[in-house]
Amino acid sequence: MVTARFVISRRSVETDKTIMDVEVFHEGFLSGPLADVGSVIEVGHPMAFIVNDAAEVKMPMSIDAKAMIALETTGMIKLVADKASQKIIGVHFLADHTDTLIGAAVMMVSGGMTLKQVAEAIFPHPTQTELFGELARRLLARLRRTAKK
Repeated sequence: MVTARFVISRRSVETDKTIMDVEVFHEGFLSGPLADVGSVIEVGHPMAFIVNDAAEVKMPMSIDAKAMIALETTGMIKLVADKASQKIIGVHFLADHTDTLIGAAVMMVSGGMTLKQVAEAIFPHPTQTELFGELARRLLARLRRTAKK
């Protein structure tokens, strides 16, 4: 049961067209919110488009130090990036405190940040934002391994 749904759109001043949608769902049966920023790969998702050259990496919240300290280890974060440019094109959450993480995700996607930029950023510890750096490093490593094949 969905109890609340928020859609925030960023529109281009020049063309008045939507360039990015952010959707945040607060689910009645979840302990935390579900949120999508940018693009998704799943077929049938309302924000999906065909991304043939995208890669994704998922990470469970159970490995995050801050989540362990707060005993809120349920959920996951997914990062989606374009393989060629390595720009982050989507971040997706199913976790507690998504409201504190979504701002950084919006900045990464709307700012056209690359995996390398996020991987090299210094995130405070222990915070859940440090997962962004770890996700970027894992996806960079995966892309390097697949490029060698």
